[in-house]
Amino acid sequence: MNITLRIIAAIILAAAFLTTAFAQDIAPAIESRPSASAARPTTAISPTTIDTAQKDADSKTTKKINDALKQDPELSASLKQLTISTNGGIVTISGQVPSETLEDHLITTVADIVGQSNVRVQLEIAGE
Repeated sequence: MNITLRIIAAIILAAAFLTTAFAQDIAPAIESRPSASAARPTTAISPTTIDTAQKDADSKTTKKINDALKQDPELSASLKQLTISTNGGIVTISGQVPSETLEDHLITTVADIVGQSNVRVQLEIAGE
């Protein structure tokens, strides 16, 4: 049993020695290798860039909706009593419409452009 313990101790010492020697040999290679972040150029996107892009998209959405409403003979007459705003892709319609039928038509028209889940309605029916 004494010989077995000596053999195990020798193997452990040899492994420790080889590990140290191997680590010393490859350390300079690892240190001289360029890092992954240095290999790729990075483009920073600032919050201002994102905000500007979102504002531009919101403006285009609002214009598209206003243009569609102007083209609709039933809705164009009510356009002066309406406010259409877009913020973060969510369209808010506020103001007054003369009837529930026109309100439904307005909501459907806007939802066809931006999707039902992106429409917030704050309308009043005139006379109610």
